[in-house]
Amino acid sequence: MTEETNAEPGAVSTGTASILVNVFTAPREAFAALAVRPTVLLPILALVLLNAALVAWYYSEVDTLWMLQTMLEDAGQEVPPELAGGQGGGDRMGTIMTVTATLGAVLQILIVLFLAAGYFSLVSLFGNDGVTFKRWLSLAAWSSMPTLLGILSALVNVAVNDATHMRPTELNLLSFGNLLGIDAAGAGAVRAMLLAMDPTMLWALGLMTFGYALWTRRSVAVSLAIVAAPPVLVLGGLGLIVGM
Repeated sequence: MTEETNAEPGAVSTGTASILVNVFTAPREAFAALAVRPTVLLPILALVLLNAALVAWYYSEVDTLWMLQTMLEDAGQEVPPELAGGQGGGDRMGTIMTVTATLGAVLQILIVLFLAAGYFSLVSLFGNDGVTFKRWLSLAAWSSMPTLLGILSALVNVAVNDATHMRPTELNLLSFGNLLGIDAAGAGAVRAMLLAMDPTMLWALGLMTFGYALWTRRSVAVSLAIVAAPPVLVLGGLGLIVGM
């Protein structure tokens, strides 16, 4: 099966603005356009810049010493006397944490997107789908656009509320933890990750499954199994490690 045969026939609008709108309103048209002209710059920049802005803004507002103390307490570790007493160079530490966390957020997004594209490319190689790495990267990036709604809600949260003593798990107003009123503090690693998820992530998973099925002509069930396998395995493996 060649890449050309996987593309939707007919004239499609391949402009980035049209694709952005269609991802939310007409996914079939969006993925048909990406099959013809895969683009990655706009979605990757949007994901990187908005996530970096959120992390940098939050860490510039939060009480660094309080957050470190809270993280240690949640992990069941003893709080050092200098942190408990509110000492230890909070300003300098806050700057270091802001830069480190911002760079970490950017790297995390890029690593996840490229790993997803690499995974789909490997599956495509064995399945003889003929879909290139760049097209898979565009699928991963554009399918992630709904998650920006959660980032925007977190930015609004930091803007209108006092983030001095706000936990990172409280940032996203759309997270399952916030929507269900469940405090993720002190929860296990897997439970905390699940509570930090929000409906837009399931939306993104659905878009990725739909695009994968459209391009490879596989059934939705098979496509979902392929798309969902990595996150399920990661969560399951993390659960086993934590439980040991």
